[in-house]
Amino acid sequence: MSDISTVIYQTPTGAGGFRRERFRQRNPCRMSQLHLVVMLLLATASAFPQFTHFSTFSLADEPQGSNSKCTPENGVTSCVCDTSDSSLLPKKFEATISADRPKLRLLCEAQMTCTPVELNKSMVCPADTKDLNQCKLTSEGEGTACIPMKNLLSGDNGKVQWTTEEAKSVSKPYIVLNVPPENLPFSNKQFTVGCLNNSIAQCHVTVTIQARKTVMQERKVMCAYGKDSNNSKQHQTITLTPSQNSFTLVCGADGDVLPTDYNSHYCPVTETPTDAQASCSGNYESIFPAYNSNWWKPSEPKSFTFEVPADQFPEKDATISLGCRQKPSGDVNGHKTVSDVAETSVCNVDVTIGGTGAASTSPPSAAPGDANVCFRATAVAAALASLNQWL
Repeated sequence: MSDISTVIYQTPTGAGGFRRERFRQRNPCRMSQLHLVVMLLLATASAFPQFTHFSTFSLADEPQGSNSKCTPENGVTSCVCDTSDSSLLPKKFEATISADRPKLRLLCEAQMTCTPVELNKSMVCPADTKDLNQCKLTSEGEGTACIPMKNLLSGDNGKVQWTTEEAKSVSKPYIVLNVPPENLPFSNKQFTVGCLNNSIAQCHVTVTIQARKTVMQERKVMCAYGKDSNNSKQHQTITLTPSQNSFTLVCGADGDVLPTDYNSHYCPVTETPTDAQASCSGNYESIFPAYNSNWWKPSEPKSFTFEVPADQFPEKDATISLGCRQKPSGDVNGHKTVSDVAETSVCNVDVTIGGTGAASTSPPSAAPGDANVCFRATAVAAALASLNQWL
């Protein structure tokens, strides 16, 4: 509805007729409505100044660009939180620690502080932390408890901790975490760190520690479950013989064995490699007539050793396939630390059972001495036959 209306008046003319004239005037109802809206807005602004501030900030003060960022380069991911990026909501970033990029640097500029404050104790916030200001050494009320870095790593990782490193452009140092390849986890792990400005989260960095690759060490397959930990087209391989008659499959605390009834069935080895499945139809009795399930010996954490008695190997070569896959979920102290299963891969092992060779059915060959005797006897017989022809 317009606040301007048109009115037509008829005015008399000197000839006894009428003349129509148009006049434009403001619509009083429309003007009253506008005045009412303005008055309501002013009253609301007076009663709730915090909302007025929020509206003004959102429309006028939101920065067009951001100087805060995480930059990966030359084996390092550097995250910088800039105080000029004032905002009601924290800037959110993602960073990765991997074999190719083992180092993470965090710089909280000016008066900002790193969180959790227990970084110097090798603590971090869980990946699902919503408010970094509530991430404490221990859970208090609605706060979130920190988790030790050692819970996210493998091997002897006691020396993996946060340190400091000089930053060239500012006076404050970087807070640095460096994870050696031997301490990378067997499945992707996640945690969160960030920067606080007067107890308000300014930057929120979710860090993913990429899993190591699956490796074989001394006839022991150490399974890992990162997206790039395994090559689905090129399985791990091992051969069993009477002299080397065992191997160990290590699924670890993060994994489950495939097939689930591994000591009763195995998966077939196909021409085109495929992942091991939870259920497979191969029967060990088809290879080992005297098979016994106690040839498999489980141990913790999720380790399985297969040992074939030296006198039970088949005459012909045979193959079996087994594997491990990551558990559907994982947590530390009730908080998510493992990435989605969609980002994982299956650890596969193809095992060749060396055959002893079939028993020979051909007649035994003559010894060299026997051959000489036969040759001489044949020669004598031939000479006698020739002599008889002359007689």
